[in-house]
Amino acid sequence: MFYTLLIPSTPIITQPFLAVYLLYAFQLIIELRQTKAMADGLFGYPLRRLFWSPPVFREWSGSTALMDWLESPSAHIFKINVPGYNKENIKVQVEDGNVLHIKGEGVKEESHAKDTVWHGAERGTGKGEFSRDIELPENVKVEQIKAQVENGVLTIVVPKDATPKPSKVRNINITSRL
Repeated sequence: MFYTLLIPSTPIITQPFLAVYLLYAFQLIIELRQTKAMADGLFGYPLRRLFWSPPVFREWSGSTALMDWLESPSAHIFKINVPGYNKENIKVQVEDGNVLHIKGEGVKEESHAKDTVWHGAERGTGKGEFSRDIELPENVKVEQIKAQVENGVLTIVVPKDATPKPSKVRNINITSRL
């Protein structure tokens, strides 16, 4: 829910009204944080970058990595932007049987001379960390997953399993009494 905070143009706010307005303002802040969390969960980094970070000093750390997911007849292919990261800083693993977990831990740049002034830090190359969880489809061979990093792009190939899995559908008999 979104609310509009109405503040009268004349200074008629007395002590009880101020308390109500403050409570109202805190409720708005909580709802904005909940909306942000929901948007991050649904849309990830691109939406957060547009609406929730300041225009200057945006940094890639603590975000989900931008990804393309392609499907060929023989495999699922994931291409993930990882600028400035090398294979030693990236961890790819399968958790809970079918969740592909990708995590990168960046290396901080050397500190500069004492008289150096930063005017912006937007590159986000290899600094901070990122993570991404992908629920894999049922028809994949998780033991044959391969990954490589080249030119700032992590490519993960997940081969498909041609043999169909047994159906998990079970019919339930309907009776007139339980």
